[in-house]
Amino acid sequence: MALLVGCYDPSFQPGRPCTADFYCPGDQQCDQTQSPPLCVEALGDAGITDGEPPDSSLMPDGPMIACGGGCPASMPVCEQGTQTCRACIADADCPSDVCHELTGACVAEAEAIYLAPGGTGSACTRTAPCETMENAGGAMSATRHTVKVADGVYTDRIDLRARNGATSIIVSGSDRSAAGPEFVVTAGSNKTQSNITVVIEGITIRGTEQDGLETQGPTTLARVHIRDSGGTGVFSRGSTLRIIDSRIESNASNGVVANAGVVEIERTSILSNTNGGLRIDSGVAYSVINSVIALNGTTGTTTVGGVRILGTAPPSGPQVFKFNTVARNRASFAVALAVECGRPVTIVSSILASFGGAFNPETTGSCSATTSLYQANAPNAGGNITGEPMFVSATDSHVLPGSPAVDAAAPSGAPSVDIDGDPRTGNDAPDIGADELP
Repeated sequence: MALLVGCYDPSFQPGRPCTADFYCPGDQQCDQTQSPPLCVEALGDAGITDGEPPDSSLMPDGPMIACGGGCPASMPVCEQGTQTCRACIADADCPSDVCHELTGACVAEAEAIYLAPGGTGSACTRTAPCETMENAGGAMSATRHTVKVADGVYTDRIDLRARNGATSIIVSGSDRSAAGPEFVVTAGSNKTQSNITVVIEGITIRGTEQDGLETQGPTTLARVHIRDSGGTGVFSRGSTLRIIDSRIESNASNGVVANAGVVEIERTSILSNTNGGLRIDSGVAYSVINSVIALNGTTGTTTVGGVRILGTAPPSGPQVFKFNTVARNRASFAVALAVECGRPVTIVSSILASFGGAFNPETTGSCSATTSLYQANAPNAGGNITGEPMFVSATDSHVLPGSPAVDAAAPSGAPSVDIDGDPRTGNDAPDIGADELP
C-alpha cells in the first residue's frame, strides 16, 4: 500500500475505537454509549448498537463497511466484536506495526523505515532498526518514506529533505505513549526543507540550542510537544504550517512565528514562552481555532504578549481567529496582553484576559471582536462582555461553573468539540473560549 503524504487529506476517519483514555483525534469525540466506544463527529451520530452493525445507519462520512468483503486501505482494521472495518489508531493494529494515526492508514512494512534508540542496522528494517534520522534519510526512496520512531530518547537532529526520490516524509511516534520518542539536540535546530512535504506525529522535541523546529515546506504537526528550546518553538519560513492537538511551551523566544505562507493552529496550547506566544507576520494567512495561548512574555522586556498579527493581509487564504483563550500573558508597557492587530483582525467568541497589569489593554490596533469575553473594557458592540473569566487556577485556563463565558458564544460557527475533545453541542449555546464546560 502506498501512502501519499503529498496528497494528505486533513480529515479524520470516524468510526474508529477510542483509546483506553477515551481520546479521539481531531474534532471528534468519544461516544462511550457504544460497544466498543467509538470516535464520532458529534454525540448522537448513528453508529453501532448492542454490539451488532446496523442495517442502514450511516457514519458521518458514509456507510459502515462489513469485514466480510475485505477492508479498504482507509479503514484497514476489522473490529472483531462488530465485524466492521475501522481506521487504525495504534501501531499494534497493523501487521507492519506502523499506523499513520493522522489518516488511520496502515503502512506496509516494505514502505516503512524503522528507527530505535541503540539501533545498529543500516537498512532500517523492522528486525534491524537504525538509530539516527540521518540513517533513516539514507534509506528513503520514492515508495519508502514513513519513519516509524520507537519510544526512547534520541540525541539526534531532525533534518528532513527530499532524498532518493522521496518528496514526502512521515515521522510517526508510537501512538499516544506518555514515554514516547524524544529528540534532544545540543547544537543547531531541527528543520524541514522547502522541497519536501512533512507530517510529524506523536513525538517530543526538547532542549534544542536554537529554534525547536524550523519549517520551510508544507509541514503538519500532530500531537507534537516542543519545549525548552533556545529560540522559537516553531518558526515557519514559508508554505503551510499546520499544528494540531500539540503543545509548544517554555521556549526562550516566541512559541510560534509564521514568517510566510499560511499557519493553521487547532486544539493547541502555546504556553510560557519567554518572548511571547504567537507572532504572525505581514502577508501571512492564518486560522487559529480552539487553542490556549497563555502565560507567555516577560513584563518590561517583550513586545509580544499573547498574539501579534502584523502588517497587511495576504491576497488569499484564511483569516480566522475564533474560540481561543488568550490569557495572563505579559508584555512591555501599553503592549496588548492578548492580541495586537497590525491589520484588521476579527476575533470571534474568544476569552481575552490580562495578567493584571493596570496599563496593558487586552487588544490594540485594528482588532474587532464579537461575542468575546474581555477581562476589562470590552467593546460595546458585537455582543462582547466584560468580566472575570473564572479560570480553574493561575496555570489552568479551563473555566469554572459560573464563568460569564459559559453559554455566551456565537450560536453558530463553533467547532464540534473544544480543545480537550469535549463536545460543544447541546441545548445551550457554546461557551466562549477554547474550553467548553462539561
